Amino acid sequence: APASERARPRTDWGRCESRHQRARLEEALGVKRPLTGWEEGGRCTLPDYAWNDWGRAQTDRVLDLMDIDYLRQAALGQDPAYKTLVWNLSQNVDRTTGSVRPGICPCLTPCMVPYVTNRGGPLVGLEALSLQGIPVDDLLLTRESEDQMADLAGNAMTTTVVGTCIVSSLVLCSEFLLQYKPPGYKPPPSGNAADAELAPLEEVERSTPLDLSCEDQLSAEPLVLTKAGATPVADLLSRAQRSARKCVCEARTGVADAVQVCRDCGHTTCTKCGGRPEHNYAALTDERESPRAFEAVLKAALPMQVRMRGLTEALLKPLQPPADQCESDLWQGWLEAVRGIDGAVFLFKRLNRAEVWTATYTSAAGTLELILNQQSPEWHLTAAPPTQPGPLRTQLLQPCARMRLDLRGKSLLDGRWQVYAPLHTTLKATIAGQGERVDSWEAKLGLQGDFAGTRRWSELRVTCDARAEELLDSGISGVYRLLDRCATAMGALHKKEAEGDALPMYLFLDPTRSGGSTEDYFVFSHNHRRLAFGEIRGEVARLENAWRPGGDKPQAVTCRITGRWCPVQDLGIAILPADEATVAVPKSPLRVPLTLDACASAVAVLKAEFPLATVDRVWPEGAWRQLNLTRSKATFEALAWVTQRLGIPEPLKTWVSGEIPAEHTGRCERCAPSPPSLLWVNAGKGKLEPREDSKQAGAYEQALKHRPQPFAVAIRRDGAKGQVHVALNVASLVHSALFAVPRELHGAGRVRFSWRVTDHAEHAQDLPVLQLTSNRCDPQSAQPPHFKKYPLRPEQQRSLWWMLQQEGSAEPFVQEEVMEAVLPQLGWRAEARVELPRLVRGGIVADQVGYGKTAITLGLIDAKRGKADPSPCRARGRIPTAATLILAPPHLMRQWPSEVAKFTGKHLKVVTIKTVADLNRLTVRDVQDADVVMLATTVLRSDLYFRRLAALSGAEDLPGKQGRYFDTVYKRVLDGLADRGEQIQAGGDGVRAAHAAVQEAAERKVEAVRSAMEMQDQLGNTAKRLAMGKKATYRTDEAYNAMRAEKAAQKAGKTGDDEAEDKKKANAKGKGKGKGKGKGK
Repeated sequence: APASERARPRTDWGRCESRHQRARLEEALGVKRPLTGWEEGGRCTLPDYAWNDWGRAQTDRVLDLMDIDYLRQAALGQDPAYKTLVWNLSQNVDRTTGSVRPGICPCLTPCMVPYVTNRGGPLVGLEALSLQGIPVDDLLLTRESEDQMADLAGNAMTTTVVGTCIVSSLVLCSEFLLQYKPPGYKPPPSGNAADAELAPLEEVERSTPLDLSCEDQLSAEPLVLTKAGATPVADLLSRAQRSARKCVCEARTGVADAVQVCRDCGHTTCTKCGGRPEHNYAALTDERESPRAFEAVLKAALPMQVRMRGLTEALLKPLQPPADQCESDLWQGWLEAVRGIDGAVFLFKRLNRAEVWTATYTSAAGTLELILNQQSPEWHLTAAPPTQPGPLRTQLLQPCARMRLDLRGKSLLDGRWQVYAPLHTTLKATIAGQGERVDSWEAKLGLQGDFAGTRRWSELRVTCDARAEELLDSGISGVYRLLDRCATAMGALHKKEAEGDALPMYLFLDPTRSGGSTEDYFVFSHNHRRLAFGEIRGEVARLENAWRPGGDKPQAVTCRITGRWCPVQDLGIAILPADEATVAVPKSPLRVPLTLDACASAVAVLKAEFPLATVDRVWPEGAWRQLNLTRSKATFEALAWVTQRLGIPEPLKTWVSGEIPAEHTGRCERCAPSPPSLLWVNAGKGKLEPREDSKQAGAYEQALKHRPQPFAVAIRRDGAKGQVHVALNVASLVHSALFAVPRELHGAGRVRFSWRVTDHAEHAQDLPVLQLTSNRCDPQSAQPPHFKKYPLRPEQQRSLWWMLQQEGSAEPFVQEEVMEAVLPQLGWRAEARVELPRLVRGGIVADQVGYGKTAITLGLIDAKRGKADPSPCRARGRIPTAATLILAPPHLMRQWPSEVAKFTGKHLKVVTIKTVADLNRLTVRDVQDADVVMLATTVLRSDLYFRRLAALSGAEDLPGKQGRYFDTVYKRVLDGLADRGEQIQAGGDGVRAAHAAVQEAAERKVEAVRSAMEMQDQLGNTAKRLAMGKKATYRTDEAYNAMRAEKAAQKAGKTGDDEAEDKKKANAKGKGKGKGKGKGK
């Protein structure tokens, strides 16, 4: 069942429940559960931004601890849903379960349950590895679970203690380590050893050019990089709104079925995730659009590289505020950073789909963003801030300029620019409560003590001097209505009463992620949505940190202003020309020969060459650099301005087919290396555990790491031009798919392959529901030859006709194996499939109970008697027979033979096998002469049956329990049975060879048992117990003493009679000592 429908695990947490109740009582937290909303044995519902599937899987103790921790933070005056806190939910309630302070992660242990509060979900395995200082990008992680990655991350001492010790030792020994040269050391040819040692791994890993094939099948054509499409802005905004993310479950590319929107604040969710907070929802009736479709339209409308022009000192100097409103150092630092943007080239980096679409351009001087907010779409220009914290960094984190789009324009570059000049001043506002008195946020959570019964106003009136408001981007005076059912920190969202078509203005608490409650403040802003990490909220004004609503009298509050928007002229975005850019792609389907050695070289599918407006360290001069696709995220982001225009060539989107020659259908060790063999080790108490051969496992791991990559991307710089090559190793994908086909089927027919490249989508596509076909319109078959007394009904005759068609069909069933590879940086997915036609007759009759399926099955046997179609393929060791095998439970073993006699009389010969004894009496000839073989299913589950199989095959006995060891031995048994079948069919010497093989295997088993018994007799009591997996004792037995005496006698050269006499004396002496001890006791 889906995770959303699975019930939460029921656990007995009685021993912890009393602790939880005591904590609630002593800390005056109340009895409510505001975060999880769960009830005893009920369902957990986390807020709509959280991981509800994870929450439903937690136990009652964990959920109640989450609510207690939430109430504890609320009592401290902060909303943990908007703070980056890490709670350890594996601890008891009376232990420290939360972070010391926001933004600080506690010590991680493998068994802890780390919950990140502003995420609403757990800390995942990759994050735990990163927090422990482990380089995640260097790990080869494939099928590891979250628990396994947590174990790999280690415990609390991994980084904090062991890592500190290692760093300290390296620092102390650094001088010696730098001077040390190992034996046989040779400096690099350049003579600069430090450069060779410090070169990035990504650059030195693969510096050889790609070995490409099919390059002659590519044709060059112009590549459009800088031309922006002429699309009406209003149309783009409408499509952006329809394709934007409406719920967290939609992720990057999904589209939810039923979406609802809050009438008050505009928040959207799907009906499945929504409900907490309550909001005032109404169904969203707007038609949605595919995000991928709009992404393609938006990329076509955007230039890939632009240049900022006009940010000169002459433009910025008049914007300098008075000295008392901005410090001189701050102004000079801001002016220098903003002037550095003038003339800078910005390259397209990425598109981001969230509640609004954002296009990002980057440069060394800053960042340029296009924010497609339907109410106020605009470009934001931000200068690169310094790394050191301080007033200048805080100022430069805000946009330094913006351009609001012309909603009636024809291009995304049309609009008016404004500069955000630094202005550090304050203004006074009066805030008075009015309307009704309603419960405060703390009171609604159920907090007791000082918070019980606290109230706040349902409306706030904000009054500010009109002249002072001229410094603001928008007016803030007015009446603000409390929307306590909507989602912001501490339920403190207030919305200003609308005035015409003006943008909505909100007053709400905007907490810092990693600061304390004293660092949080209320803001006036047009945007109240939850921001992702790195996003900056556009504030109109900020209230002083200490102010909180709830006073009975009007309050004079200080508003802080950090800048002023000033309209400017002669500032704009210029599109850079790139007329010499070309791309070479195939014009027709590529002809790829497929042999066992074809995977040694990749197929060239795309080559691009273009002028470089700026040169950075990404581009290697002269030599090709093949990118490590798992560790080159930053490199691909720097290349996005090129790669986003490199669409999939049309000839690659269609399936290209071919046939694999028979001599090349073997296993390719380069693409599908053979796994290590398993060694079975006795783990004690009769339990066998599989262990991989260590030497083979090491070679296998290395072979996996060095498999040919499905995709290959290489770059280089040739003078002022950049070059990008993209290749696809079709043969490697096909070899991997061929390996997935069972080896015994490779010779069953011609093996065909096909491949293509298509768009990659992260969301799984919905598959059509399986529909059972009907034979209502099929013709009726003739009555079976011996169905005289009880003929079939017309509907049964139609089913019989379909069954006869299936039995005589020559249409093959195509067995298909598919392999995929993804190049997410380009949005490509390669698919390769191998098809093996097999002639498989039959089908499934899914008629209703009581329809008469037994009768039509017997009718099929009667109609096909003596007319059996030849077997489509002869399997090794199988003896052909025309009989039909019917498996039935024991209680139906009498019904089927009676049904055969009822419908066909004595015309069908039936062999019945109820027990293994019945099977022992059968001969091969009996089965070949039969028409029907009835076999009880209990025979196939009998231990005696498996022992007979093993004896006939000549292999060892099958283990008593199912498992991997059983499967290993069973495979050997089947191989032995195939050998016996081949020998029996050969006749004469073959039969004698089969008999000899069975007898030899039986003798080996007897010898193995005798050897085991002799060894057990010779083992001491300690060794016996160790072999049996039990606790060892130190008492020796008589057999061990006798063995030692025999060895001593051989050394002394005694005769056999002397040894016998010594043994008698030793035994008599031992008995005497035993009696003496007994008397003494």
